[in-house]
Parts: sequence; structure tokens; C-alpha cells
Amino acid sequence: MAMSELFAPLPNDFYNAYNKHYPLSPNYEKRKLIYQLYPILNHANIFAGHYLTEAKQHIDRLLS
Repeated sequence: MAMSELFAPLPNDFYNAYNKHYPLSPNYEKRKLIYQLYPILNHANIFAGHYLTEAKQHIDRLLS
């Protein structure tokens, strides 16, 4: 789920239907940041640019 929300999120209807059948755990939002960090760091390593800023923002959110 975290990856599907990272770069090009699916339509909201998908997430609503998913949550109806498989509700996400209460701490999903915090874990989502952890799951998304590796691909963001990978993109920052390969492409630099705004991915560096996004990686820093993700890390700041995790540490807060």
C-alpha cells in the first residue's frame, strides 16, 4: 500500500475498497514513511534533484 501511494497514487476508490476489506493498522501512517524511505533514497541516489529534498523531508517526518 505504501508504495502505491508514493509516486502516482491509485484512485481513492481503490483505497476505500481495500480498507473496507482489509483495514489498515492504526500505526500505518508512521510505518508508511519507513516503507517509502528506501525507494526515495534510491531515487535520490540515482536522480538527485528534488528526490534529495523529498528524502530529507521524509527523514524529518520520521524523526518528529
